[in-house]
Amino acid sequence: MNKFDPKGGTRMRSTACMHLALAILASVAFISLLSVFLTPIWETNDDVGMSMIAHGYGFVADGSPNLIFSNVLWGHIVRAMPQFGDVFGYTIASTLVIAASCAAILYFLMRSGVTPVHALLAGGIIFLWPILFPQFTLNSGLLAVAAVLGWRAYAETLQRLDLVLATVLGFLSYLIRNQEFWLVLAVSVPLYPWKLVLRNRAMQVALVLLALAIIGAASLNKAAYDTSAWKKFAEFNQARAPYTDFRAGDQIRNRPDVLQRHGYSSNDIDLIGGWFFVDARLSDPARLNAMLGDVGLRNWVQRGFGLGLESLRLLMVDRLWPMLACALLIALISPSRRMFLLMVAVAAAVFALGAIGRPGVTRVQYPLCALVLLVAVCSTRSRTRLTRGVAALALAGTAAIVVHAVWPYQVEAVARIKSARVQLQQLPKGMLAVWGASFPYEAAFPPFDERKQARAVEIYPMGVTTGAPFSIAMKEEAAGRGFLARLTSASGMNVSVSPVEVELLRTYCKEHFDLQLVDKLLYQHDGLIIHNVKCERPVTS
Repeated sequence: MNKFDPKGGTRMRSTACMHLALAILASVAFISLLSVFLTPIWETNDDVGMSMIAHGYGFVADGSPNLIFSNVLWGHIVRAMPQFGDVFGYTIASTLVIAASCAAILYFLMRSGVTPVHALLAGGIIFLWPILFPQFTLNSGLLAVAAVLGWRAYAETLQRLDLVLATVLGFLSYLIRNQEFWLVLAVSVPLYPWKLVLRNRAMQVALVLLALAIIGAASLNKAAYDTSAWKKFAEFNQARAPYTDFRAGDQIRNRPDVLQRHGYSSNDIDLIGGWFFVDARLSDPARLNAMLGDVGLRNWVQRGFGLGLESLRLLMVDRLWPMLACALLIALISPSRRMFLLMVAVAAAVFALGAIGRPGVTRVQYPLCALVLLVAVCSTRSRTRLTRGVAALALAGTAAIVVHAVWPYQVEAVARIKSARVQLQQLPKGMLAVWGASFPYEAAFPPFDERKQARAVEIYPMGVTTGAPFSIAMKEEAAGRGFLARLTSASGMNVSVSPVEVELLRTYCKEHFDLQLVDKLLYQHDGLIIHNVKCERPVTS
């Protein structure tokens, strides 16, 4: 019979503290070194937009915690963050999230018996991209991955600290991007400690509290958007998503009968799919939804299988394949049933995302691939020294591959930021309408160097935030200076636009106003093109 060791609990707590301290130090050092010696840049313009919303600049007339893509509680947290020089609170909050998820993953790996060497190598592989190219969906997914690892660590250690940390991280993941949180949780079902959930009171209490916190956050979020203006925006946002995010226009464009029935042209569908939402008639939710209904489910199903296969093929991009290849190599020398089930679940999720029209969204898939790698690393902890040595070599080789893969993107990021600084100094005076991805948001507003001259640019948004209550577009529309009013005025409107979009606008003027587009090139430098555009009657001889 084993004797009770009164020092056992103390030793376990001491080990946990050592693991936590090492994880925090490694995370802070990793982020600090990369941020100081390299140049982080937002992966997409979504984070730039939410920073503008939170702090009231750019295309936002008044700051708001209603970030649209994240829970309103996260919006309040972001707005409460201090500003340091040219660094906004949104950047501070995002950086803290990356640091927390990195430290938590390292900590939970070591708590589960993974050696510090394996943990640090895996952490370096996973967090190099998110630190240099941060994105809120990616951050949410990595927090959810950390939460799953934490619940598994608690199943092995029964240390309350592990359970509390994991549950808090899970809640933060939900606040930042709830869709990604649910996706990671669904894929990681094979990893859950189901027996412990059924019999451990602390685990049950933690999950109930998490559920209650999520319900409370969802209720507060619903209340924050419970106004007529936000309800109108929500109806539009739901109706436009199939066109901008899920390629619905590809089906509708090939149905002349549907277009004629609802008063749209093929050019109108291209405008909607290209984020042109300044015409309330074209972006009417009822009409957009009616066209989707007329297309029917059959075409969507036929199209979905091909897109699902395309989504699986796109796992071979630079950001994903090194993690998957390393995980597969480790799985060969350290096979695991749980690992096999997880890989099947990830493949099914990636296929399903493609089938509904979202293939190749790397920021959504990245946390899933990271989870596969981490589970593979965990499977080596009870293997022979030789197996662990081979796994370490595989991780080191993968780290080298990731560094080699990320370098060209880093060089490009530096060049883009330098170019954006020149562009901002030479912008034409006055309000600038921005259409789609024609303005270099990510380069003009990098995480740690948002120049005052960039904040001074007054932007008229033509995309998803056009109809948001805080938008400059809504303020201008209410004053009778909306985009269409300016477009048909004698002075026209300055627009950041691509050559393709100019032609779409030319057809739009002809079809909807029976007018001719007059466009004057005002500025062009390194991809940024600004035209003054207006619709007017052609001069007759």
